Amino acid sequence: MKTLLNTEGLAKCNVVAGEKGLDRYVKNITIMEVPEVSKWLKGNEIILTSLYAIKDDEHAIANLIYELDRVNASALAIKTVYLDNKIPESIIRSGNALNFPIILIPKEIKYLDIMSPVLNLIMNDSSIDYKKIELAMKMLNEISLEVEGYEYFMNTLKRFIDFDLTIESEISYVLTGDNHYDIQPITEEQIQELLIIKKPVPMQRNRQVHSLETVISPIIVDGKYYGNITSWAPYREHLESDILLLEKAVSILSFEFLKKKVRIDIEQQYESDFFKEIVYSESLNQRNIEIWGKKYNLSTTIGYQCLIITNYKNIDAFRKDLERNKYRLSEAIKKIHHYIIVAFTQESISIALPKTILEGDILDKIQELLKKLLIHHSSSIVIGVGQELKGIVGMKKSFKQAEKALQLANQTNRLGIITHYDEIGTRRLIFELGSSEELLNIYNETILMILDDEKGFELVKTLECYFNHDESLKITSDCLYIHVNTLKYRLKRMEELTGLSFKRVDDRTMFYIGCIIHESRQSM
Repeated sequence: MKTLLNTEGLAKCNVVAGEKGLDRYVKNITIMEVPEVSKWLKGNEIILTSLYAIKDDEHAIANLIYELDRVNASALAIKTVYLDNKIPESIIRSGNALNFPIILIPKEIKYLDIMSPVLNLIMNDSSIDYKKIELAMKMLNEISLEVEGYEYFMNTLKRFIDFDLTIESEISYVLTGDNHYDIQPITEEQIQELLIIKKPVPMQRNRQVHSLETVISPIIVDGKYYGNITSWAPYREHLESDILLLEKAVSILSFEFLKKKVRIDIEQQYESDFFKEIVYSESLNQRNIEIWGKKYNLSTTIGYQCLIITNYKNIDAFRKDLERNKYRLSEAIKKIHHYIIVAFTQESISIALPKTILEGDILDKIQELLKKLLIHHSSSIVIGVGQELKGIVGMKKSFKQAEKALQLANQTNRLGIITHYDEIGTRRLIFELGSSEELLNIYNETILMILDDEKGFELVKTLECYFNHDESLKITSDCLYIHVNTLKYRLKRMEELTGLSFKRVDDRTMFYIGCIIHESRQSM
C-alpha cells in the first residue's frame, strides 16, 4: 500500500486515518457506489467511492469500515462531494481503531487519475498471464461474428477460460442456438448496479433450482445494458487474468451489438414508417406503396386484419417496457410468419396480419406472446382488432376499426382480452357520428336530465347495469343487490325525469344511446 501512495493521483490524496495499516497488501482497485459494498469484494482491494449510496444512512456509514476490514479490504478512498466536503467522524474513528487506511480524494482528482497508475503498478507485479490474454484477443478479434457467429466466439473464449460461460442478449436477434432456459434473467436492480460499475461484478444468480456465486460482465451500448457474459465458477486461481480477458471480450461484443442495434433500429423504423404511411396518410403514394410493399409481399387481392395493443392504465410503465422489449416482441411475432407487419409507437404496438396466415389461433398466439414478454402488463393490456378487409385500402380501414375496438375495450374495462370491432354493435354508429349536435341532444334529453336528480348518479349506474344485462330485471337487481321492486321504481323514476318510456322501442334506444355517450365521456 505504501508504494502505491507514490503513484500519480494517489500522491495528491491525503491519508486521514488508519496510517498504521499502510502495510496492507493490495491486489486490485475498484469503484463502488452500491449499498452493502462488502459483499462484492474478494479482499485486498482499494475501494474508491463517494458514499453516495449510503450518504443518508448513518448506521451503514458507521459500520462500513468494520465490514471492509472483515472482508480484508486494503483501504478506502473517499471523494466527499456528497458529504459536505468532509469525511464522517465515525469513519475516521473506525479507521484509526482498526488501522484501516482512510484516504481523502481532493475534488479536482478524478477516479481515473488514481485507477490507471495503480492498476499499471499492480499488473506489473502480478501473476496475470499477458501472453495468454494477447493470444486470446488476437483470436477473438479475427472472428467474424456475422459469418462464424456468437457460439463460435464463446467457444473460442472458453478455450482460455476453463469455467462455464453463458452469454445473454437484450437484442434477441443477435444470438442463436442455446438460449439457456435454465437461467433466470438478472433483475432490474442488478442491471442498474452493472450500469453504475461498468465492470465485471460478483453477483448471486439462479440456475435451475440453485443460487450460485457468479461474475457478470455487462455488455453496455450507449450507456444502456444490452446483455452480459456470466461466469459460473469464478472463484479459482488466475481469476484476475480471466476477468481482464472477459472485460476485453465484452468490449468486442459491445461494438458488435451496437452495429446490430443500429441496423435493427433502422429496419424497425422503416417498417413503422411504412405502416403509418398506409394507415394515416390521406393521399397514399402508390409508387412508394409498390416499392416498399415488396418487402412485405403486399397485395391488392389479399385480405388484411389489423390489431393494436396498449395499456391505458399505466401508460408510462408500458412505454418503458415496450422500448426495452420491442426487439424480442418483433422477432417473436415474425417467427409466426415473416410477412406480418409490426409497427411501434411510444405507446402502442400495431400489427397487420395477411389473410394467408389467419387460419387457426393466430390471435391467441400473439396474445400469449404479449403476456410472456410484457409480463408486468399481462392483466391490463388492451387489444383491439379490426375486420379482415382486402388490399391496402382494406388494411387502412381495418386499422381504424381496431382503434374503435380499442376505445370500446377502454370504456368497458376489457383488460387482458381481445376486443373485436364486430363486438361493438350499435356503438359503431356512435363512433362514426362522433360529437355531432344530434348526439349531444340525445345525451341532454336522457342522461343529463337523470343526473339533475338528487340520486341521479345512482340512477345512471342502474341504467348502465340494466342494458349491460340485456334488460333482465332479475339479473340486474341481483348485480345491484337490490329488490326487483326497487329496480322497477328506479326505472319508473327515470321515465318521469325524461318523459320517455321503456315500453317503447324508440325511447329505449334513446336511453341506450345516452348510456353509450356517457361511457365515452367517462373514459375521456
